[in-house]
Amino acid sequence: MKKNDNKVQKENYRNGFSKKNVNSQYGQMEIDIPRDREAKFEPIIIKKYERDISELVDMVFALYSRGMSTRDVSDFMFSKYGVNYSPTQISQLTNEIVEDARLWQERKLETYYPIIYIDAVHFHIVDNNVVTKKATYVIMGINGDGQKEILGLYIGENESAKFWMSVLNALKNRGISKIDIICSQII
Repeated sequence: MKKNDNKVQKENYRNGFSKKNVNSQYGQMEIDIPRDREAKFEPIIIKKYERDISELVDMVFALYSRGMSTRDVSDFMFSKYGVNYSPTQISQLTNEIVEDARLWQERKLETYYPIIYIDAVHFHIVDNNVVTKKATYVIMGINGDGQKEILGLYIGENESAKFWMSVLNALKNRGISKIDIICSQII
């Protein structure tokens, strides 16, 4: 029997967190990375030397768009990935995407589209904590060069003449002055 044979081998234990600065398409953020006493912990989601977390930011948008509150998204990201986004940061991220969508929806369009297609996609959305089914109307145009272009997305409660008049006027106000054919099963 050797001198140190009776020593019990100690287990590795958690040892708090270390800070790490990472980048996303929306700027730099500081996250907490778990560590252990023996420095053997290997993060799965954000690898040791990884600095870009754009995919996690996309996950934040996906969770938020499915109706989770900013606090729920924050709690989920911390519990599953150790990423400490505050509800305020979640709100700032989602507000940026909403502003980008608004600018896209109001962009100038070409004056002539030989063909415009209109179709609807139905979704269940959360509105004031109530799940309702709404239609998103997708308007796609074929421009003079034959290229497809999404001209707009409009959420509608119903398919009234007033709704369609407002959609077509919005397209006109964005620059369209001539359309040869409108293809749709819903107008």
